[in-house]
Amino acid sequence: MLNFLSTRFSALLRRVPPATLSSTIFLLAVGAALGFGLPLGLAHPYDRTLHGVFFALLTISLSGFFQGRALPVLILATVLAGGGEILQGMTGYRDMLVVDFIASLIGALSAAGVLSIHMPSEKLSFIERERVERGLPK
Repeated sequence: MLNFLSTRFSALLRRVPPATLSSTIFLLAVGAALGFGLPLGLAHPYDRTLHGVFFALLTISLSGFFQGRALPVLILATVLAGGGEILQGMTGYRDMLVVDFIASLIGALSAAGVLSIHMPSEKLSFIERERVERGLPK
């Protein structure tokens, strides 16, 4: 079973462009540092804005793992947002807030909405061009 998962994960990483992998790792590291390690205590409006912007960027970055498909990326971003809020509540110095989760979800939904817009074939996005160049289905 472990060998099967290792093989699948390796195949996934071979299909993902290096820029997608590096940007996702960077965003996850920044998100973990801000969410769990650095108690910044940002004021009310800016905290929600950062949640939305961060999850919009993360959703776009994660889309490279799913060949630009919006639904799997949105599901993963929602799980990460909910899991992050639950873990914040367990730290003891951060609060688990539903409004933070909603702000994160709005950011993820906004990015997923942009990802789901279909362009004419002569105006393919960089993700769609990568899919065509790699011979992946649309």
